[in-house]
Amino acid sequence: MWFGDLVTPVWWEDVWLKEGFAHFFEYVGTDFLFPKWNMEKQRFLTDVLHEVMLLDGLSSSHPISQQVEKATDIDRVFDWIAYKKGAALIRMLANVMGQPLFQKGLNLHRRDVFVREASAAWRCPRIRQQRGQPGKSQL
Repeated sequence: MWFGDLVTPVWWEDVWLKEGFAHFFEYVGTDFLFPKWNMEKQRFLTDVLHEVMLLDGLSSSHPISQQVEKATDIDRVFDWIAYKKGAALIRMLANVMGQPLFQKGLNLHRRDVFVREASAAWRCPRIRQQRGQPGKSQL
């Protein structure tokens, strides 16, 4: 929960960043404390990733970032997509980059925006910098 406070979205469209990171780190944190439980490597796959793949193929699925124009739109952005698909995307990024580079990029990003809000523009120059890919990302 505390990490989610560090990635508070600028606007409701990017709530998946906060909720995705919080959900992802539930598994990472538990895995760190109880490595024999295999939370991140096994349970994440069965509890999150497989479900996301199945549900994302349904006609009721929608993009991870949705437009919010009025207060009544806010409730619809807090759904399984924000939590589980957000966590799955973040996990994929961490695995593509490798944990050390991903962690370094997150630490630099956290330091840069410690008191500011996060947005989808978090497609983070600091994380790209760790991958050695300056400029805009297609992530």
